[in-house]
Parts: sequence; C-alpha cells; structure tokens
Amino acid sequence: KGGPPPPPPPQADGRKGYQGRAHRQEGDLEDVPLGLSNKDELGPAEWMEVVVRIAAQRSEEPLADKFEEVVNLVCGHIRALEAANFRLELQDWRVQKVIRGKRKKLIKLFRRYSGVLKGKTKDFDGITFAAFHQMLSDTNCYDLSFSQDAAAEAFSFSRSPLGEGWGMDPEALGFIEWMDAMMAVSVSKAPSPYLPMWQRIDTFLERLLRAHVPE
Repeated sequence: KGGPPPPPPPQADGRKGYQGRAHRQEGDLEDVPLGLSNKDELGPAEWMEVVVRIAAQRSEEPLADKFEEVVNLVCGHIRALEAANFRLELQDWRVQKVIRGKRKKLIKLFRRYSGVLKGKTKDFDGITFAAFHQMLSDTNCYDLSFSQDAAAEAFSFSRSPLGEGWGMDPEALGFIEWMDAMMAVSVSKAPSPYLPMWQRIDTFLERLLRAHVPE
C-alpha cells in the first residue's frame, strides 16, 4: 500500500524498431531488433522507412500521393524482374517439349480468338484482352482459383515492351506473348509448389485442349 506505481509494460520489439530513429546515424542499424545480421541489411520496418523517405523528397504533392507513386514504381520493377525470371523458367527443355507437343492445337486456339489488328507500322495477328477474356470464359477457366483479375494480371504480365517497337498495339498480344499468357494461366490454375512447372503446364493444357480444340 502506498508504494510506487508499477513500471509500465515493455513495448513490443516491433515498436522499438520505429522509435529513436531521430538520433541514429545513417547506416547505424546494429541495435534494431528486427533480426538484422549487419548494417548492410534492412528489415521490413527499415525498408518501409526508406520508401517513405524517398517519396517525401520527390515533389510537393501530398505524402500519400507520393508514397503511392513510389510503391507503384517499385512494384513495376518487381513485376519486370518476375516476368524476366518466368520467361527464363519457360526456356527449360521440359517446358519447351510440352509446348512443342501441343503447338498445333495452341495455334488453332489462338486463331479462333485472334484477328488482324492495326499496328503503328503494319498489321499483325493479335488478341485483345476482350478476346482473351472471352477465350478463358468459353474454355471454363474461370473459377474460385482463377478470377478475371488474375486473367488481367496474366495478360498485362505477358505484354512485351518490344512489341511497340515492332508496331504492335500495346494493348494486344501477338502469338508468342499469348503463349506466355497461357503459361501464366497454367501455373496459376495449378499453383502447387510440389509439382514442377512443366508438369503443371502439361496437365492444364492437356485438359483444356482436349476439351476445346478438336483434332
């Protein structure tokens, strides 16, 4: 009775990572309790602070707008790296063997939904997102595991910046890009990490082409 009040409970470690930053020197991250092994690494809190600081210095716009702009730029670079890595994985000989074995039927499916589109310098055979969406709908690809948003992501993911240089419509896919989009749909429909990519692609394409593309 009448003794001093109990000390306040200690703050969570995650919160400590945000406090006391004003007196830290640049690069001094040794005492941040976020599992950092040395000052050349950033934990989640430090990385987020870097993004906020970059956003704050970009312009006189409100911070929320600048932060959204920077996040979109970062995500764009991540998507470009993911696309490059995905295309490298598609070069695996087992994936290429699956694609070669089904190429004739894939061409038939592409031609069913593609059309001659006007490019900047010449016409080309391509497929718009509307036609891509119609194809996925007709072939019963949409379900709880694969939505229209996922289809839009696969379509956007597969567009090549080289296409514009060739005079192609940036909002359409040529045959090679469409093939990339179909590979993306294949792995999205069978996301199991325990199956190799070639097997996931083979299983999806075999089922789709057998049901919707006659011999």
